[in-house]
Amino acid sequence: MSSSVSQVDPLLKGFIGSWIAAARAHDPELLFQVTYPLNFSETWIAANQAALDTARERYKSLDMDAFLELLLAFSRLDLTASLHAIAAPTLVMVGEEDLLKPRRYAEIIAREIPGAELALVPHAGHAVSWEQPGLFNTLVLGHVTRHSGR
Repeated sequence: MSSSVSQVDPLLKGFIGSWIAAARAHDPELLFQVTYPLNFSETWIAANQAALDTARERYKSLDMDAFLELLLAFSRLDLTASLHAIAAPTLVMVGEEDLLKPRRYAEIIAREIPGAELALVPHAGHAVSWEQPGLFNTLVLGHVTRHSGR
């Protein structure tokens, strides 16, 4: 799993609150403005304006009602007490610059899942697979290879 949480603490709930407001307003530009700074590292944002412009356009096609329901469901997430029951080999990845779901969330998940591996991805924000695709793929493929045939 990458950039994940098992619970929603007050700061994350506050971030999501602004996303909920934008979705309720059916305002794709506002949604873009309140999400992209939390999804990407500062370095990636500075170097990838064209990708951000493309993403801004894609926001116009979002189903805001469906996205709102997703956000409302996410804001109630509380699975930490159940993580110990996961028996599958688990890789927990987090970008070292993730502002939205920082390292402490990944550490909770890795600590609570027996035998979980924690990987801190350098030079990446929340969107680890966008910012560090080579390293992301290497970590996933390495994990799958190590645990194949079990």
